Amino acid sequence: MFWKSKYFKAIKLLNQGDLENALIEFDKMLDRKPKYYAMVQYAYFLIKAGEYEKAEKLYNNYIFKDISKKKTNDKILCDINYALLVWKKGDLDYAIELTENLLEKYKTTSIYVNLGLFLILKGDYKKALEVNLEAYDFSPENLGVLDNLGMNYYFLEDYENSLKIYEKLFGINENPSFADCYFNYGRLLNKLDQKEKAKALFEKALTAEFSVFSCVTKQQVEDELKNLL
Repeated sequence: MFWKSKYFKAIKLLNQGDLENALIEFDKMLDRKPKYYAMVQYAYFLIKAGEYEKAEKLYNNYIFKDISKKKTNDKILCDINYALLVWKKGDLDYAIELTENLLEKYKTTSIYVNLGLFLILKGDYKKALEVNLEAYDFSPENLGVLDNLGMNYYFLEDYENSLKIYEKLFGINENPSFADCYFNYGRLLNKLDQKEKAKALFEKALTAEFSVFSCVTKQQVEDELKNLL
């Protein structure tokens, strides 16, 4: 099938870190009626590339059509990613609503991680804690779950529990790929007056991955480093 050759070429390019050309190959498969999962993946990577309007069109023109007939796992992934798109387009409240509705029907780590993060971003730390503790019971060694919970405790000024969570996170993986956990742990250690350890974490954050899904920017990390000096 023509769409499969384009799909697998896109996946190969993604594995090589070439998101821009992967999206070109994904786009070429649309006229050849690709499988639903391939379009859902394409939408996710459009969101990751910051192509929000194009992702919205993909949902409206392809993904949302006949969605009721699709496999449950495909529908869940579709809705998880769509909530991410809604968040990135600026409607955090609707993203929370969509994700809460998902969690009522399905329990997955991704849904827990997204909802826990959305509620933190909303500033609803008490409700976020309920979700993040439930997520911790569900998936106690997931790095996204642990980062959410550690950050949640930090904003509630429960630094003791925040420290325990981040010690566990970095005990599981000393070198996470995403910048947020280094920044969040560094900010906590700075608050606890552990300046040198905080400095090392901020420096590590600058070498880690920043994406549209990151809740911290390089500028924020650099500002924290300057404030330590």
